Amino acid sequence: MVQQCYADPNPMYMPAYRLIDSVIQDKQTTIRTTFDHGYTSGIVVRIKIPQICGMEQLNGFIGPITVLGVDTFLLDIDSTSFTPFAVPANPNPIWSDICSYVIPIGELVDQLTEPTRNVL
Repeated sequence: MVQQCYADPNPMYMPAYRLIDSVIQDKQTTIRTTFDHGYTSGIVVRIKIPQICGMEQLNGFIGPITVLGVDTFLLDIDSTSFTPFAVPANPNPIWSDICSYVIPIGELVDQLTEPTRNVL
């Protein structure tokens, strides 16, 4: 991943945003983060992928995830016809223009669990 991109592995508020390391195109899209995401299935996320990274069709996607592993999760969106995702080799120095990330924005569960982990 590009060094200008940074996500705190121990943030104050959980679940926190995570940088996207790779995206696997398929009938359901698999996203891998740069380190353990700490997410649970049912969290609703928003995806931010700048134009320079390709896969613009996924930029702005909002939906629930299914956790596959400590650094991978599944989105219920068919990305087989999307342009490929790639981290730029020579990025623009403005981090918001080169970093792809996933932002948790809610939960689809009967009882909220994640907000109880917030620390003030």
